[in-house]
Amino acid sequence: MFGFFQPTCPVGLEEKVWIEREMRWLAGLFGARRFREAKLIRLDDLEQFDGDEAGLIGFVRDSLQFHGETDFYHVAGQSSEKIAARFIRACCKSLIKEVTSDTESPLGFSVDVLAIALGGTIPLANTCLKETQWADGNNWFRWRFERLGALPAHLYGYGLAVWCWDRGEKDLRFRDELRPDAREPFARAMTFLNASADCVYCDRPISMSVTAAEEGLADSSPSVQLDTLIDLSEAHTVHSSLSEQLGELLRSDENIVALYTLFLLRNHLEIARHQIEAIGDLTISESPNLRHESLGLLADLAPDTQHLVHA
Repeated sequence: MFGFFQPTCPVGLEEKVWIEREMRWLAGLFGARRFREAKLIRLDDLEQFDGDEAGLIGFVRDSLQFHGETDFYHVAGQSSEKIAARFIRACCKSLIKEVTSDTESPLGFSVDVLAIALGGTIPLANTCLKETQWADGNNWFRWRFERLGALPAHLYGYGLAVWCWDRGEKDLRFRDELRPDAREPFARAMTFLNASADCVYCDRPISMSVTAAEEGLADSSPSVQLDTLIDLSEAHTVHSSLSEQLGELLRSDENIVALYTLFLLRNHLEIARHQIEAIGDLTISESPNLRHESLGLLADLAPDTQHLVHA
């Protein structure tokens, strides 16, 4: 009745599902229980170690339950919050490498999501962007911005909301410690998640059986649909019985769902051949990405489909 009062997610669908899937993958590596029992590192915790870097590092190690080796190096003159953020990131990087034995892949985004899951959001979010202001000599002030974190502030806010929602957190007064561009998405995300429970984060990935795939593609939540499409892409196998449902997703109101359906079909041309009309309709979409991908898929299918490409 009053649908326009429904809370909305503060981040895009692709960003939303990516954060939730990344947390799910990390929970599979480290255990969801560890994430649920982690203690949020607060500004008061850090301020008590002003001028005591050894004490600060020891506190962070204990908070993260990590006492291994890191690539952390000292930078003189930094605040406790910046030192903590750098050390949290170094610890999380070492943790992922230790568990996955991966020493080659860039881990920046995974490192920061793990930091969120282990309680390190506040220092990382607050130091993710370096802002420098100076006068140019003509009574004009100039600003320079430098990204220091792998995630933008709004995704730290959303990731923290997923973490808090999963833990059933009720006392959220700590949000005042977040920088505004993380605090506002966090507050909106908590309202959204509490109202909708629309989140694909769980203890472990679902099995990509045909039945599970059918249920995921038919779900009313675009998040679940997108999550299922990504799982199917990673499984490298799509049963022909899913053809009709994939055709319906090509007509989704969520452009990102239709786009990921095209990505999936491009690797399964035998199924795509049954959805040529729906693919052709996307060649006149208002979305440049949908137009480009649908034209590419039609070109992959066969020359005799080119009559479906609208002028």
